Amino acid sequence: MKLILSATALMALELTSDAQELPKSIHYPTDRVQFVNVWNLWKESPSDELSSSDYYVDAIHLNSAGYDLFFNEQQINDFICPSSDSSDTLLIFGDSWAQYAAQANQPKDDLCAGNLTVVNYGIGGTTAAQWASGGDIALSPLLAALFNVPQGTILSADIAKSFERAKNQTGTTPTKVWMTIGGNDILGADQCEPDTTELHNNIASALDQVLSADPNVQVLVTGYGSFSRTNDLFLTYCNNITKMESLNNNAFVEVLSRFQDPPPSPSAATKTFVGLGALLAATLVSLF
Repeated sequence: MKLILSATALMALELTSDAQELPKSIHYPTDRVQFVNVWNLWKESPSDELSSSDYYVDAIHLNSAGYDLFFNEQQINDFICPSSDSSDTLLIFGDSWAQYAAQANQPKDDLCAGNLTVVNYGIGGTTAAQWASGGDIALSPLLAALFNVPQGTILSADIAKSFERAKNQTGTTPTKVWMTIGGNDILGADQCEPDTTELHNNIASALDQVLSADPNVQVLVTGYGSFSRTNDLFLTYCNNITKMESLNNNAFVEVLSRFQDPPPSPSAATKTFVGLGALLAATLVSLF
């Protein structure tokens, strides 16, 4: 069975107005979370600055061929696809990198020999802060037009309730999650330089809520790919390709280090934050 739910399908779901309380602890161990660096995946050569435009619909969003390459990358495919003849349910959270996958009808029906049910709750334009706090998200007129839904459409970024919705709609419990968040926090910050600690805390909080929703769920975090071009007007505000790859590695590596068992000392975590504000200003702009 294969099912893809996108923002349009979410319109019919009940709304949530109360923000979810942030978790008070981080969940362990790390064997439930994987980070795969896809920064160079869409480049013709790893030494290239930019990704190939063959895989993008614009400077930062993948087309169907781009998602084909993504879901068939060995580490990602090994994570997503069931290891036996049993079936799995993949729940997708996040921003436009998630939502564009649904629009491209990705992953395709034949991925994992058809033994994968996909529920996509990606909402273009959303931030790590929104996924961390939960509650309702009203789409801007621009995003509503982009994703072909009515203006004023309200969607939910409540992770715990999304797990329940997915279970009710598919009759199965989500076993795996692909989460793509953080880029819009960068794009929306002054000069694309957000509070680094706040951003990392929000990413960690959202991840913690996913792990809290089910004791067995496995989570994949991938970061983003390089731009396919640099002449787009909305990229000139904080376009700095040379810092992107470092961010793609360091920001997510730092966050996932918090999920080690035992966790790193506060002093070590504080040291990791130093200097990442500048790095964050470029790579995670890869979200709309």
